[in-house]
Amino acid sequence: MKKLFRVGPESQGGNDSSKQPVEFAWQGQGNFLASVASNGVVRVLDRHGEMVPDGEVVLKGQGQVLALAWDASGEILAVLQEGNGIIELWDLKSRRATGLDTNLKDPSFIKWASAGPELAVGTAKGNLLLYNSDTRRKVGDDTRNRRFHGDNYAIAKGLLATDSL
Repeated sequence: MKKLFRVGPESQGGNDSSKQPVEFAWQGQGNFLASVASNGVVRVLDRHGEMVPDGEVVLKGQGQVLALAWDASGEILAVLQEGNGIIELWDLKSRRATGLDTNLKDPSFIKWASAGPELAVGTAKGNLLLYNSDTRRKVGDDTRNRRFHGDNYAIAKGLLATDSL
């Protein structure tokens, strides 16, 4: 395997001696890499390690980034921060970030549908929100505060049926 480039704390604006963990996610097609360290700035790089124009998102929340996830089409990046009910959505085409207010107290996972525009956001307590990025609406009026009691561990970790998500 050929090394294309390195992403570390120094590429996130920190210094190499800080040993900060770096969260990252490859876009499904493999053309873009999103990464973030503890400085709260998400950077989107192309497959050669170069910063995408306007590919920097300064996060508003103070919590650690728990997850970065690209949608099935590879056009929208979702960013989940600890203790923040607002999911940042960065659009590759417009190069703009918007906040999705989930009204959830402490989301613990995000997962895009493997085919389709739906984003699932869940909490450790079993609350689940579905969002459709095409319509820019939360799916179903009753999903916002729905609580699932079956296997809360599976919901909290995003282990939902893979044929639908």
